[in-house]
Amino acid sequence: MNISVAIADLTTITISVSDVVAKFVTFYTAQSPKWDNIPSLSEAMGWVGLTSKTTAAYLRPLGVSDKYINELIEGSVRVNYAQNADFIHALEGACSNADGNAVGVAGGNFKIFEQFLSRSGANLKLKTPVCLFTLTLFVY
Repeated sequence: MNISVAIADLTTITISVSDVVAKFVTFYTAQSPKWDNIPSLSEAMGWVGLTSKTTAAYLRPLGVSDKYINELIEGSVRVNYAQNADFIHALEGACSNADGNAVGVAGGNFKIFEQFLSRSGANLKLKTPVCLFTLTLFVY
């Protein structure tokens, strides 16, 4: 791999991933967008271009070489999602390459989900056998 090509590819990836991370962190603020489904969230976040293309298809027009995609990007995508860059959408590809500034919640990231559950008002019953469930369709 040519070093100048690799540096150019790395720069492109860093800029692209930084844009995703900057939007992603808004989920942890009071300005977090509200959504009813994944397509509306994708649109609200400006991620339709990322969620409508594979990682490889998104990066190629940005000038990232196939060699860089196949040898470096694909490795992180496989480690994080057990997928190939030609099959996983570009948002996941960007997230799998965003580890440079990764942070965690003191005591464990599971605390985020505990708070989601606590604040939702749901009635969670752990270690309780389920004997019957029924499907109820709601019409909005």
